[in-house]
Amino acid sequence: MSDTSTTTGTLRADTAAMAAAADRIAGLSEHAEHAAAAVGDAAGFDLRPVFGCVGGEFVASCDAAQSRHREALISLAGLIRDVADTAHATAGAYADAERRAADALAALR
Repeated sequence: MSDTSTTTGTLRADTAAMAAAADRIAGLSEHAEHAAAAVGDAAGFDLRPVFGCVGGEFVASCDAAQSRHREALISLAGLIRDVADTAHATAGAYADAERRAADALAALR
C-alpha cells in the first residue's frame, strides 16, 4: 500500500506541476497578445499627419515608430521563447508522469 500511496502522491505532484505550467503558458499567451497588439500599433502608425512636416521632423517620427516596432518585436520574441521553453518543460513533465504511471502500474501487478 505504501508504494501505491507514494505513487499517488507523486502523480498528484506531477499533475500540480503540469497545471502550474499550463497556467504559466496561459499567462505568457496573454502577454504575447499584448505584445502583438503593440507590434500592430507600432507598425500601423498613421503617416498622414507627418507628411506636412519638415523633412527632419518626418524622419524623427519614422525613427521613433521604427524604434517602438523593434522593441515590441524583441519583446514578442522573448515571450514566444518563454512559451516555447514552458511548453518544452510541460512536455517533459508529461513524459515523466507517463513513466511514473507505467512504473506504478507495473508495481501494482
